[in-house]
Amino acid sequence: TLGFVLHLLEDVSVPDHTRNDPHPHSLESVTGETGSPFEEYLKRWNRLNLTDVATGLKQRGEAPMMQNSIEDYIDLLARYSNRYFFSKDTINDPDYENPKIIRDDEYFGYGIDENNREFPLVTIEIEQNQDGSGFVKYFSLASELDSYPIFNAYFDRLSKKTVLYGAGVIDLFHKQAADAVINKDFPTHIVQYDSSFLNFNIFSP
Repeated sequence: TLGFVLHLLEDVSVPDHTRNDPHPHSLESVTGETGSPFEEYLKRWNRLNLTDVATGLKQRGEAPMMQNSIEDYIDLLARYSNRYFFSKDTINDPDYENPKIIRDDEYFGYGIDENNREFPLVTIEIEQNQDGSGFVKYFSLASELDSYPIFNAYFDRLSKKTVLYGAGVIDLFHKQAADAVINKDFPTHIVQYDSSFLNFNIFSP
């Protein structure tokens, strides 16, 4: 159960999952869907180099996020990834009020994180009109190489939140396990999380 909850916590740290953006990697030949470029970027991280994230948090004295329930942890992290980050197909989507691109230069469009710090949200793509009359500028997360500085900024923020929330979940697990030993009536059932009121599907592929 603890492993399932931690996996779910990791899932809601991915903006595609909290912005209702299906991204099946295996159906490109059928649907044209190329998957999530952020999840592709995340493949570079593993059990070995992810320890640097936790070590850095510990060295800076960052404390685990403490909440009273699993639902609170999932809800808060899901809202965070939904509010401050784009997925590939939800850039400036009218269904979502945030994030907002506050300025852009010739390379990136920028947003503001929860600490009011500016960071790159999207790349800028320039294409010529089909009739050759001029050029059009649009925002994107589709170009893997160009998007890596953006995903570095995404990962820097989302991974730290996920580690701190995950540490809180583990602490809550130990506390509730200790309570269950003493109190035989302590509820041990798995609560089904309902995300419908948040207007996103955390279980999208």
